[in-house]
Amino acid sequence: MRFDILTLFPGMVQAVLGESIIGRAQASGLIELNYINIRDYANNRHNRVDDYPYGGGAGMVMQPMPVYRAFESIKNETDAKPYVIYMSPQGKVFHQTDAVRLSKKDHIVLLCGHYEGVDERVLEEIVDEELSAGDYVLTGGELPAMMVVDAVARMIPGVLASNESFENESLYGGLLEHPQYTRPPDFLGKKVPEVLLSGHHVNIEAWKRKESLKRTLSKRPDLLETAELSKGDKRMLDDIKSEMEGKHMSLIEKRKSSKTIYDGKIVRLEKDTALLPDGREATREVVRHPGGVGVVALDEEGFVYLVRQFRYPFMKETLEIPAGKLDKGEDPKEAGARELMEETGLTAGNMELLGSFYASPGFCDEEISVFLATDLEKGEATPDDGEFLTCEKFTLDRLTEMAAEGELKDAKTVIGILMTKNKLL
Repeated sequence: MRFDILTLFPGMVQAVLGESIIGRAQASGLIELNYINIRDYANNRHNRVDDYPYGGGAGMVMQPMPVYRAFESIKNETDAKPYVIYMSPQGKVFHQTDAVRLSKKDHIVLLCGHYEGVDERVLEEIVDEELSAGDYVLTGGELPAMMVVDAVARMIPGVLASNESFENESLYGGLLEHPQYTRPPDFLGKKVPEVLLSGHHVNIEAWKRKESLKRTLSKRPDLLETAELSKGDKRMLDDIKSEMEGKHMSLIEKRKSSKTIYDGKIVRLEKDTALLPDGREATREVVRHPGGVGVVALDEEGFVYLVRQFRYPFMKETLEIPAGKLDKGEDPKEAGARELMEETGLTAGNMELLGSFYASPGFCDEEISVFLATDLEKGEATPDDGEFLTCEKFTLDRLTEMAAEGELKDAKTVIGILMTKNKLL
């Protein structure tokens, strides 16, 4: 099979495709690779191949004539027109099925674009198909062209040691490949699956198929929609799904016993014995909290009101949205309105729930609801006894910057600001 690559950078392509399996395939005569420098067909003093686009716009466009002459130099050497592929982000995304299909061709020419692309007229004249490496933009078509050559050449008989080498690879049959292992049998305590060491070929093949299906389901479930699956594959896939669902269910822990260690004004500390999914027992220390509220108070001018206060656990001042804990049985919206008035003197004509979050789910059951307060009216703050704070206001954009830069340390404040920003987008 013959490949001709039309490019502005033949040395770049040749350096890669001259190595490894593709290099050996060329040396053995299984494939022929030619690298044609489009600049050699420019027919001008400086070998210029690009020019400004008609109609204006950024960048340069590859001229049609150098590309056409380069293609004609190939065509004149053959009896039939070669199959021409233009590597373009506008083309069909290249898949393994394309590699198999193209491997049946005798002669392929790959045109590598550059700059802002190639003059449309020469594409209409010579190109049979456009292919893309994916939904992203590269500097030129050389890397995608090398990918196509590599993938197609592997499908040609004799390039690989045996057909089995590519038939079992990821994507060839529409599925991802099973995990691979080699020596040593024990690496950092991780052992090779016993079935692979058993010598039982039927069991080994069954394991490989199951792992292939499992990987595809986990990493690329979209492939299963078009993969060729036997009835046995489908039954095996149902078993795999059941196993995976079982694993999710097994995460559940159950409380066996609980003991209160401390019961204070705000929190209660419990020491529990929990039953793990595998039946073992473990100790869980849990801080019980009645829950809290936070309020993002936004006025008509776009300012948000925060309170500055001293936080004893950290021995420093913090900036926070008005907030507080829920009293037993208290409605979060009413608690938010109360805390806003007490800490800032503001009352809100509208209180909208933005959402809620778990403050520290690893050890505490506190859930904080965040509200957006608007239609504000100013009054006099009435902080709790022993609560010393000042009220400050900032623009929402400034607070977003402060959150991103780490100036705001309080989690509910950062979350509240981001929720509000997202709400107003």
